[in-house]
Amino acid sequence: MSANNTKTDGKLFQLPSPLDPAQVTRIGAVHRGFLYQHLYGVACLLTVGRVDETVIIIEHDEDIEISIPNGHHYVQVKTRNRPLQPGDLGGAKERFDLLRKKHAGGHRTGTASFSFVSNVELGPTLTAALKTDWLPDVALTVPSSADGSFPPAWPTIEDAFAWCVEKARDIPFGTLSAETLVWKLAAQVAYASTGGRDRIFRAKELPELLEQLVLQLQDFPDPPDHYRPQTDEPPLVTDARLRLVIGFSGAGKTAWASQTALHCPDPIVYFDVSEIPAASIATGLARELAARFAGGREKGFGGALLAEQSGLNVLRACDKKMSDDGLSVSVILDNAHRLDSTTVRALLEAAPNLRFLCLAQPWDGAAQIEAFHQITAERLAGWSREDIAAEFNLVDAPISLETADRVHSLTGGLPLYVRNAAMLAARDYHGDASAFCDAIERRVHAQATAQDIILEEVFAKLEPSASRAAALLSLADVPLTQIESIELLGAGELSETEAAIVLRQLRKASIVISFQGDRLGLHDATRPIAIDARRHLAKGQEREGLERVLSEESC
Repeated sequence: MSANNTKTDGKLFQLPSPLDPAQVTRIGAVHRGFLYQHLYGVACLLTVGRVDETVIIIEHDEDIEISIPNGHHYVQVKTRNRPLQPGDLGGAKERFDLLRKKHAGGHRTGTASFSFVSNVELGPTLTAALKTDWLPDVALTVPSSADGSFPPAWPTIEDAFAWCVEKARDIPFGTLSAETLVWKLAAQVAYASTGGRDRIFRAKELPELLEQLVLQLQDFPDPPDHYRPQTDEPPLVTDARLRLVIGFSGAGKTAWASQTALHCPDPIVYFDVSEIPAASIATGLARELAARFAGGREKGFGGALLAEQSGLNVLRACDKKMSDDGLSVSVILDNAHRLDSTTVRALLEAAPNLRFLCLAQPWDGAAQIEAFHQITAERLAGWSREDIAAEFNLVDAPISLETADRVHSLTGGLPLYVRNAAMLAARDYHGDASAFCDAIERRVHAQATAQDIILEEVFAKLEPSASRAAALLSLADVPLTQIESIELLGAGELSETEAAIVLRQLRKASIVISFQGDRLGLHDATRPIAIDARRHLAKGQEREGLERVLSEESC
């Protein structure tokens, strides 16, 4: 469809030819020049105009003026459809001379500097003139100019708009899309050029103009109505700069943090990273910190602070603000397994006054964080046998402590797995928890448990050799030493080196965990799935492995 054709009420409408095409061309050129100038003003607002104490002035002595405490920069914007000639600059140069004298005589504050900004390159005559007759305080900015202290020149309006949009994407805490913000600012600059706003944009007013909103978006999820503490729960807040609490989905990490936070007097921020792109983590975290502890603009969290570009710079500024206010804040990063170790390190370096507690499922980044920061991951110990019995009693599936011990061995005491087990025992086994345990231990249950669904996905990500190794380890009912574990994996035809590598992989996945001393063993919750994996063992491997286990146990 032609650019002059539009559809109106389903009918094709064709724009007729103008009566005076030359006039339309002239009018288009005039408005193109004005829009280019307005977009340059927008570019100034999005960059130098955000620096504290800066003032941008529109259509006063020059097209655009940038005032800073110790200086005043005058910008003349030129748009042409041919290379720039000396005559294009003549009138402005004389005006620059007058302004220079005003500053030199003390009638205007600061040091004066000047620039021409043009959408076209210099013509040969002007290029030659620059070599013999030009002043050092006057810059000429054209599309091919190197980057300077102020926005560049662009060849077209489309280029100008695209450049401004990219800068608008860096605005922290913005509520408008970048494209919408640029057009809004262009309208504001056009309005100022008529005398509106007293022709002035002050940096301290920009957060509101840029529609920056410091708003808390996250808070702790509600803990369960009847929260049961896990065995020997760790404190939520310590003096450590970085902690990791690792556990499978269903281990109750978030519920523990939410419940403990209710009774913690220390300042805490909860931040779930699961649905946030890595590039937005720092800005999003800064938003939460600013809204909760810095009070947004009402307490000074604006102006120079929000003039920081974005991301880690915003977080640095927020961290410094809270430190200056004497605040020591702990950050709970939930679903931290969605982050790589370098992102966690960057957050720590950008915010040295914050303490971070990462709640995460097992992932490769945990080992990297432990090694780099010289920390050891923590794990919640699960419910006690008494609490397991109480949970089963709650759903009318009463059990003895002996059966509760069996449930603990099958689920690791992980709250979600225990709750699901209690529900299945009550519903599918008529409240007979012992019969439920028999079915799970023999792996003949017809209904998949939450534990099966979650941990089968974990096992599916393992290399086949690691899955077979877990199957062999399931033959041992007690933790083994590392030497015994490696010997057992020899039944899977692994060399000593290969067995050690596989053990490390299983430990990173939290399928194998450490016990007292140097002993290793399967996490109780993973044992049922590891038993299922025995079907993938080669003929004779299970028997050989069992013989080795019996031999070691008899020693």
